[in-house]
Amino acid sequence: GSVELGTASNNSGGTQGGISNGESIHFRIAFKPPATIGRAQNTTDFQGNATTLEARGRHDPCVVPRAVPIVEAMAALVIMDAAMLQQARTFPPLAPVPVPEAAQDAGDGEARGQSIESDNR
Repeated sequence: GSVELGTASNNSGGTQGGISNGESIHFRIAFKPPATIGRAQNTTDFQGNATTLEARGRHDPCVVPRAVPIVEAMAALVIMDAAMLQQARTFPPLAPVPVPEAAQDAGDGEARGQSIESDNR
């Protein structure tokens, strides 16, 4: 069978100096818990009555369930953006599209016996 060439370990997470080394890309993220808003806020209750919402103590929501798909999507987007930039730099330019002779003639009014000048005299 074929042998894959790779690094002995992937301790760098697949990147070295900001450049992919061909290994799987791994990274860790950390989040600071969002702070509880300590100021009183005007709101309404479920019956539509005006009331005030005031938090006492710490009631930090857990952002992990929402954060994971956002981080995965942004990581995929950034990697694809870098791949497309690299492809644009290295891919040979597209060859010009040949224009049929009939289309070349049709674009020139003089070739069809028509005057290009305005008839508004």
